[in-house]
Amino acid sequence: MLNTLFFWRDKAHPPEPLSDNRSPVPAGYFAPASVEELLGTPLRQQYLQTLWDYSSLPRNLYQQYYLTPLGQCVLLMQQFPVAEQGAYAYPGGMIDCLLKTLANAVKRSKSYMLPPGADPEDQATQGAAWSAVIVWATMFSVLDNLAHLHIEQENGQVWSPVAGVLDKPYRFRFVPETQPEKVYGYSAMLAFRLLPEEGLRWLSRWPDALKALSMFLAGYRAQSGVVGAIVLQAGEGSDKTPPVTPSALPDISPDYAFDDYAAFLQSAPPPGEYVENIPDDLPSAMGNVEGADLSSEPALCRSHPAGELFIDWLRQSLQLKKTIANEPDGHVYVIAGSVFLKTPSIFHRFMAEQREALRPLKIDNWRDVQRQFEKINLHRRQRGGANVYQCRNRESQKVYHGYLLPAKEIYGAATVPADTPLLEVSSLN
Repeated sequence: MLNTLFFWRDKAHPPEPLSDNRSPVPAGYFAPASVEELLGTPLRQQYLQTLWDYSSLPRNLYQQYYLTPLGQCVLLMQQFPVAEQGAYAYPGGMIDCLLKTLANAVKRSKSYMLPPGADPEDQATQGAAWSAVIVWATMFSVLDNLAHLHIEQENGQVWSPVAGVLDKPYRFRFVPETQPEKVYGYSAMLAFRLLPEEGLRWLSRWPDALKALSMFLAGYRAQSGVVGAIVLQAGEGSDKTPPVTPSALPDISPDYAFDDYAAFLQSAPPPGEYVENIPDDLPSAMGNVEGADLSSEPALCRSHPAGELFIDWLRQSLQLKKTIANEPDGHVYVIAGSVFLKTPSIFHRFMAEQREALRPLKIDNWRDVQRQFEKINLHRRQRGGANVYQCRNRESQKVYHGYLLPAKEIYGAATVPADTPLLEVSSLN
């Protein structure tokens, strides 16, 4: 059970061993690895090469603004998976998700003239700054996944990414955080620690770019416009195609963290199911980039970006009082401790306010947003499986149709408004 890692080993491409002078790692723990070891696989080098190819920064700034914070993110992610299930549910999956999402984002961003709506002269002047916003927003969005892990070092102390880099053998298990504001707050705290100070000073020359980045990192991703849309779309592309099999990972101890985590790894796909053609002669992008010819291809790694964008927008719209619950002619009501979303009017309003953010996702029909929202499975279903409930207005006797969601999923730790006296819920037949 504890030797599950070898299930993915590719005998034709043996992993590079870690340094021989390491102390033995106790059974059930991972050894902390360096940036060079973590990024030393061919596919990860390919992703880094894509980042360099699409960068408009000179070599010294590319190293300072992109590679330095990227290396710090990688050190925090070590051998953590993204989740217990899915394309990145294996040791090192979080780093693969990070790099693939980043490669997708920089490619997609080149399809846009940034900032949107600016004069061509301004776009030419600000292009590098907005590209940096996309890179940083994408990079730090994957840090969301760290909020769902409980990490324990060999000496029994609990480790948190805010404490710095792991320097002792570690094990981990998943403890999902259900309140999105806590997840965003956690990753924002890490992001503002990792952002290069000189890069922020440089970005401050363009206030709109700085504002878009700060809004995204603070959790207002639906309000960050095209930045949030590109990151969501990049994550969707990352989630659809699993990267390389973990056989190319450095030779980390095969003994797993906690037994309950080891169990789910046994259901992983067999080696060889994920195959990609990987060049063998890629240079090391984390070393000295001077003289290197760094010339491609999921929490964000999201499968339903328009649905996620809708939920983010709804939460933030209520938090900022742009949408008020329980208004007589409103779109959102609180009933019996649940949030009732009146359809299709709530989706019409979302489309009207977020059309710019939806453009990169090629979404122009509210029904497409509705379908993606349903696939996220936040809403309650009736016993017969129906998605939609009906409510009756006690005064006008009008009947409304819509979705019921647990109030905590929308309001988080904030105070939930009192139940509306206007509506009563009845199940559909």
